[in-house]
Amino acid sequence: MRGRRRMVPKSAVAFVVDKPLSYEESQNLCQHILQKHNDEVAFTVGGTQMTGAELLKCKDDAESSLNIVDPFIEYLKCDDKKNGIKRIILQRQHQVLEEELVQVITKEIGSSEKKGANIEQRFLFCPMTREQECIVLCVDTSINNQVIAFLSNDTGISGGQVETIGKSFQEKVEKACQTCGYVSPFPNSSSVRISSVSLEARHSDSSFASMLCIEEYDGKKMPTNFKNPDKAEEEKVWFLGNLLMHEKNTALPEEIREMVRNGVFKKQKRR
Repeated sequence: MRGRRRMVPKSAVAFVVDKPLSYEESQNLCQHILQKHNDEVAFTVGGTQMTGAELLKCKDDAESSLNIVDPFIEYLKCDDKKNGIKRIILQRQHQVLEEELVQVITKEIGSSEKKGANIEQRFLFCPMTREQECIVLCVDTSINNQVIAFLSNDTGISGGQVETIGKSFQEKVEKACQTCGYVSPFPNSSSVRISSVSLEARHSDSSFASMLCIEEYDGKKMPTNFKNPDKAEEEKVWFLGNLLMHEKNTALPEEIREMVRNGVFKKQKRR
C-alpha cells in the first residue's frame, strides 16, 4: 500500500465495483459487517463459508487467516482466465506434498500438442501450510533447476525442512511435465537449487503476504506491503474488504453491494 493507497497490479483481482475499495472504504465496510452482520454468513466462496465475525477474525488470528487463502486463489484463477494471464496456481497444500499433487499439476498444465515443447505458463505457485505458517513454493520456468520457497522473516521452518519440501515439489512438477509431454524446467535434477526468499512479513501475517506474493511476484522483486507493521494492518483490512466485494462471494447481501456502489463507505470529507 503506497501513499496510503494500494497500487493495483495488472493482474489484480476483478471486483463487482468499478475499482477496488480504498483502505478507508474497506475499513468502513468491515466495521459495518461487524455491527450489522457479525453473526450472519457474509462470505461464501467454493467450500469456504464464514460469518462476518469469522472473516474479520482473520486480520488478527494467523490460524484463521489460513482459511482465506483458497478463496483468494479461486478469485485469482478466475480473473487470470478473464484477463488472459498464464500462470499455474495450485490450491493450498497441508503439511506435506502428497503424491496426488502430480495429478493436480498435470491437470493444470494440460497436454502438450507438440512433444518436447516448453510449458506456456511462466510461473507455477503452490502455497503450503506448515505449523500455522503459510509459505509459497514457486517454479519460474524461465530459470532452469530452481525452486523458490517464499518464507516469513521469522519462519519456524528450518533450512533442512525447506530443502526437503522444495525437492519434493521439484520431483512432482518434473513428473507432471513428463506426463504431459513438456520439457522439464529441471534438466539437471541432481543440481536443483532450493532458494529461500523472504516474504517481507512476520509469521503472523504469512497468509496475507503469501496471497500478495502469488498475485504480484514478477520474477524480479517481492512486494513489501507487509514489511512495516502499521502498513501491514492497513493491507489486511484492504484484503478483507475486497475479498468481501468479489463477484464470487455469493453470501454478501445485495444491500451492501449497493451501499458500496453509492459511495456510502467512502471517507467523509472534512468541512
